[in-house]
Amino acid sequence: MFLLRSLFWLGLAFILIVPRDLDLTQAAGKLASSAARAGAEAVAAQANAADCGTDLACAGGRAMVLAATEQALNKATPAAVVPEGPSIPLPRPRPDRAS
Repeated sequence: MFLLRSLFWLGLAFILIVPRDLDLTQAAGKLASSAARAGAEAVAAQANAADCGTDLACAGGRAMVLAATEQALNKATPAAVVPEGPSIPLPRPRPDRAS
C-alpha cells in the first residue's frame, strides 16, 4: 500500500511540476547520445593508454578497438524514423448504389 501511495503522489507531483515545453523524447535521445559518446571516449582513452610494446596481437586488438570506437563516435543515424502519412493503405470509398 505504501508503494501505491508513493507512486500516486510522485506521479501527481511530476504532472504538476514538469515543464510544459520539455520534449522528453528529445531530451532522452540527447542524454543517450552523450552517454554513448562518453563511453566510447573512455574506451578509446584506455586503449591508447595500453602499452603493447612489440606484441603484434596486442597492437592489432588495440587498433580494432580504436577503429570501432571511432566509428561509434561518428555514427549519425537518427534514433527513430517517423513515417510520413499513414503506414497502411486506406480502404476505397464505398460505392454509392442508393441512387
